[in-house]
Amino acid sequence: MKMVKITPSNVKKVLGGGANVIAALGTISGVVGNQVKQSLEDHHEHHKDDFPLPDLREVPLADAQQVLTNNELLWSLLPVAPAIKYASAQPNVVLATVPKPRAKIAPQGFVKVYYATPETVAASAELLAAQAAQRQAKKAVRQATTHRRLQAVTTGVKQVPKGAKRLIGKVHLRRSQPQPPDPTSPTDAKPK
Repeated sequence: MKMVKITPSNVKKVLGGGANVIAALGTISGVVGNQVKQSLEDHHEHHKDDFPLPDLREVPLADAQQVLTNNELLWSLLPVAPAIKYASAQPNVVLATVPKPRAKIAPQGFVKVYYATPETVAASAELLAAQAAQRQAKKAVRQATTHRRLQAVTTGVKQVPKGAKRLIGKVHLRRSQPQPPDPTSPTDAKPK
């Protein structure tokens, strides 16, 4: 089938003069279908040599470099900055790659390889220790505050009986005598 570019004039020719709309849609869909098919074929042709990037996480740097070289890839080794999450990482081992593992990549594609140096791991361990000390200090402050508040409540509860005795001694409780009913009160009358 011949490739036809869709333009307003082509659409007018196909639809013009009382032509059958269904036949026109069939012609247009055939043209569009061919264009989509050609685009897909071009895409597949361009990416036919792509392959999934191997998972290099937790692989020593020397081995990772060998794998990347064998797969005809370009790469850059990038050390990470110290962070608490790297405190237990192994030095000179791949932590992550960009693109991610199993992503499709072309030969001569570029891969960023992130790793931790021994200095990064040591600095990360120091950050973790500082965070643990800070948490411990906060916990001690919370415990001291809670203890102080409980002490105040306990002291107050112990003094309640003493205060109650003093208060009872000052308050004169008298029993009131029941009042005789008021004869003029309408509540005593019975409805008829």
